[in-house]
Amino acid sequence: MINPAFLSGALAISGPGPSLLAVDGGGAVQVFMVNTAVFGAMVDISGLTIQNGFSAGQGGAVFNSNTSGTTTFTDVAMRNNSAGGFGGAIFNSSGTLVLKGVTVEGNSAIFGGGIINVGTMSLTNVTLSDNAARGGGAIYNIAAMTLINATLSGNSASMAGFGGGILNGGTLRLKNTIVANSLSGSDCAPVAGALLSDGYNLDSDGSCALGAASDLPNTNPLLGPLADNGGPTMTHALMDGSPAIDAGSPDCPPPATDQRGVARPQDGNGDGASACDIGAYEVTVQSVTVPIDIKPGSFPNSVNPRSRGVVPVAILTTPDFDATMVDSVTVGFGPSRAAPVHVAIEYADGDDLPDMVLHFRTEQTGIQCGDTSAALAGKTFDGTAFEGSDSINTAGCK
Repeated sequence: MINPAFLSGALAISGPGPSLLAVDGGGAVQVFMVNTAVFGAMVDISGLTIQNGFSAGQGGAVFNSNTSGTTTFTDVAMRNNSAGGFGGAIFNSSGTLVLKGVTVEGNSAIFGGGIINVGTMSLTNVTLSDNAARGGGAIYNIAAMTLINATLSGNSASMAGFGGGILNGGTLRLKNTIVANSLSGSDCAPVAGALLSDGYNLDSDGSCALGAASDLPNTNPLLGPLADNGGPTMTHALMDGSPAIDAGSPDCPPPATDQRGVARPQDGNGDGASACDIGAYEVTVQSVTVPIDIKPGSFPNSVNPRSRGVVPVAILTTPDFDATMVDSVTVGFGPSRAAPVHVAIEYADGDDLPDMVLHFRTEQTGIQCGDTSAALAGKTFDGTAFEGSDSINTAGCK
């Protein structure tokens, strides 16, 4: 590019995808300048990468001054952009700027290495990673900004205490958001204004002063590296055992998907209940189906929901599944996911393969009169999720 793309009215730019189309500033020019005072002007840009933009002043990739309208970026990557002043990738001067499914990576500026906001901004399913500045490595907010299901990781501020992740001088609201692993400068830093938690957030060093009971301050989110985890843009996956898995707000969805387009919610921790994850990434568990036998050796499998006794359930070994490798502490049975009270290795189905037989207190299973089947789920020691079900005949219900 020789000059910035100057956008002065309602416009839609739809690319084939960030991996297929890159708009490159060549390290010499700002890529997009949105400057319109047209009332209600909608500028929509999607499906591309904005890279190597440069501004000696503000907004290496994007300068937004859509005074009376809304500018929206969807499924866009912004990487390796820089500014000599503010906003390595984005300078939002005025109007409303919306980011959805966007990754802001490897950008730099004096303040606001990734983004500086002086207008109104909303970020949903957005990842900010490896951005750097003297202050506000990922974000410097001076006005009004909302982050929902965002992940900020690996950002840095060279000035101590000036927010490797976020430098806030306005009103900033966080929900279902991770701010973590800042390489320098702390995760969050207040200058003025208010950083408000709407709950279900996580920060790794406690500097964001998260105040909601559902927040997870001083918590390691166990993030994977920024990588192609599927979907149009790069993300940080939640690793096995992450406290962010299934820890999102109960009113999620929305958003209906994560940054990659994976449906929310999922049962990421395999406990039988689906819940949204904190951050831009939603964990999915691929579960294998295994044979189980409720009350081995009997048919029909009669269960009295009002019984104070126990009901045995066998997980059967097959040529493709070794039941002896089941981690029994992960197993739950019935609608209430009852935990086993006794576990043994037995030959439950008469073949030469050892099976695992678990006993559950009937009253803890959640089985109700009229139920015709019951399910069991858990994980093996190597983390493989499994599930199985068998027919039942409820008794003692009159």
